[in-house]
Amino acid sequence: EYGADRFHPDLGSTLIQFIGQPITEETKRLVQAELSRVIQQYILVQQREVLQDHLNQRASRFDASDVVVGITGVTATVGFTSIAVTASLLTQSGQQINVSRTVTI
Repeated sequence: EYGADRFHPDLGSTLIQFIGQPITEETKRLVQAELSRVIQQYILVQQREVLQDHLNQRASRFDASDVVVGITGVTATVGFTSIAVTASLLTQSGQQINVSRTVTI
């Protein structure tokens, strides 16, 4: 949940807030935007960790297939008691991966 971690209050998601709301195209767009925001946060965290490893002259904790460099698509199916989301991501190695999750109350 967004803001639940007192050490990282800017991380987390607001997706749970959309459950039970009227199901409209606007809801779907808001869910997709929130998922994109969360992934961008994840990308920033990864970039900081890669940089930290480099500056400390340590082997990277990631390999190229682990590092997300972009979002190529986001879909959402909003229901009354759940939201199913899928993100298509591009890794540094050029691999396209899909990650799907369902958020329920």
